[in-house]
Amino acid sequence: MIRIPDTLSATSLDDELVLLDAKSGKYFGLNPVGSRIFELLKEGKAEDEAVAALRAEYGESEERLRADFKAFIAELARRGLIVMN
Repeated sequence: MIRIPDTLSATSLDDELVLLDAKSGKYFGLNPVGSRIFELLKEGKAEDEAVAALRAEYGESEERLRADFKAFIAELARRGLIVMN
């Protein structure tokens, strides 16, 4: 299960999402695909559900989307922007 910390705020800016980590005081910008993945995580979607939604929206192969999803959430976790339980 993936959880978004209470110290993280998200704001839409044009077609990007800007995250503010109140704990560290750092801002992070997400491109449109990263923004969509983050939205899916906020909705509580599991990996399979998120990948299926991305596949329907972007038309990429499941293999590529799954690899990109895993790499993206690993980076979010490394930066403390999500917590993996």
